[in-house]
Amino acid sequence: MFDVSMRESAQARAGMEADLRNALERQEFRLVFHPIVELHTGRVHGFEALLRWHHPERGVIPPLEFVPLAEETGLILPIGTWVIAEACRYGRRWEDAFPAAGPLRISVNVSAKQLEREGLVDEVRAALEEAGLAPSRLILEITESMLMKNVDSSTALLQQLRALGVELHMDDFGTGYSSLGQLPHLPIQGIKIHHMFIHRMGGRRTDLEIVRSVVELARTLGLGVIAEGVDTVAQRERLIGLGCEFGQGSLFSEPLEPAAASGFLAVPPGQDALSSQPA
Repeated sequence: MFDVSMRESAQARAGMEADLRNALERQEFRLVFHPIVELHTGRVHGFEALLRWHHPERGVIPPLEFVPLAEETGLILPIGTWVIAEACRYGRRWEDAFPAAGPLRISVNVSAKQLEREGLVDEVRAALEEAGLAPSRLILEITESMLMKNVDSSTALLQQLRALGVELHMDDFGTGYSSLGQLPHLPIQGIKIHHMFIHRMGGRRTDLEIVRSVVELARTLGLGVIAEGVDTVAQRERLIGLGCEFGQGSLFSEPLEPAAASGFLAVPPGQDALSSQPA
């Protein structure tokens, strides 16, 4: 029975890998966009571009089911190149369509394989030029654990990307190996606080103090702070009280298809994007 189970698992993996190799050519990948808002005003500050695979037989396959395989096989490299280029195209499209929305920023997650690959800087530059998007409108999100895995090489690459003009944010802050004392030495412009701290800060004093410390240090260093997992009004109000400027979570919206994301940008200046959405 164990051998049968292993064989079936191997066959399923091989089948998914074969499908994954063809998915890009068949245009089965799509981006959805998770709004990042100004906590105080509710205005849209930007979107995080998230990858979805629309499999012709299995339907929408969540990233957790295929991204690890893409990483292992190296397929994440062409997929990642497409994601950056597609996100830049949407960024420019929205910039032209909604000038009143202000300087919209598009965030893209960068994988470990992409960070290790020579040519990432050239790929980002080409995507920006092809879309006609200003480098300052693009944010590359890199997880804390990836950044700290090899600080010296990571820092050298980040400095090259920073010289290009893009913004660099540390994602999932609080889940890796860095300390607050290391932040001044990294060429980053922003931090995303992991959602577990946001969820627990209402019931655990230590988590509240961690969030407070991160926000205060970031302000001192001139770094932006985004709180992930803002799901309740109480969390939003508490973060505003701590001085956190931006947030992302189900209180505002789940990840949106491009047309629905456009609806957020159509909110008149001064109106809270949260209050404009249907109940």
